[in-house]
Amino acid sequence: MVRVFFTLVCLAFIRCSSGDKGKDIGIKSDLPTQELWDARVNFSEGAQRRAVLEAKYIAKYEEQLLTRAKGLRVTFLDSAGLADGVLLADSGVIHDNTNLIEVFGQVKFYSMEGETLWTDYLFWDPKDEFVKTKSYVKLVRNGEYLEGNGMETDIHFENVKFIGNVRGRTKGKL
Repeated sequence: MVRVFFTLVCLAFIRCSSGDKGKDIGIKSDLPTQELWDARVNFSEGAQRRAVLEAKYIAKYEEQLLTRAKGLRVTFLDSAGLADGVLLADSGVIHDNTNLIEVFGQVKFYSMEGETLWTDYLFWDPKDEFVKTKSYVKLVRNGEYLEGNGMETDIHFENVKFIGNVRGRTKGKL
């Protein structure tokens, strides 16, 4: 029985060839090529540490060019190395070929200045440095709040644009 199981597992990882077409049919594995548990990863620009990622689980999928993580906490650091903001999320994905980042689940971002954002999905493209979502989002700042379906903002939350069904309470510019 063990020999049959082992043979089936080995066959699952073998590349098959189609006799009629003469092309390889690649079987992509759903198994990660690397895994980390209770990980802590530092991100730097030059000699400056810019962020610290903590995750309960990280899995790298080389064939799919993806890195997935669960139980995320990312602490963003200012130029002095002090915490500037924190992102919490149930899970996330980095698209390794484009560096696009998506976070899912109960997503919460808060800054040390008292800004807090809640949503269930955020997308960040490091090329244009904009954070985006089409999901419901709520932003609280200085006792004011805005909520709606969809939002775009720069990474410093200085130019916030809500997309639809916007409502809230503000004393002026949020």
